[in-house]
Amino acid sequence: MLQIHNITALFDRFSDKLSEDVFVEEKTIYLFNFLTAHYLNNRYAVYKRNLAAASNKKEAGRILKESKEAFKWLLTLKP
Repeated sequence: MLQIHNITALFDRFSDKLSEDVFVEEKTIYLFNFLTAHYLNNRYAVYKRNLAAASNKKEAGRILKESKEAFKWLLTLKP
């Protein structure tokens, strides 16, 4: 089985299973791409250090809030 870690690609792959066409806002696509990039980069120690140095509490809080909102939205699409 092929493993896919790209959130946007996963959404595209399964969007045809939804009962209706879904419009994904640009900011949600950006968030999915941002989270995918950070997930992949966090698998390697050097990237973890660089990410930790570039992050701050305010930015992390914003990303967490947006992620929770996106997850709630995705749950509403569940067939």
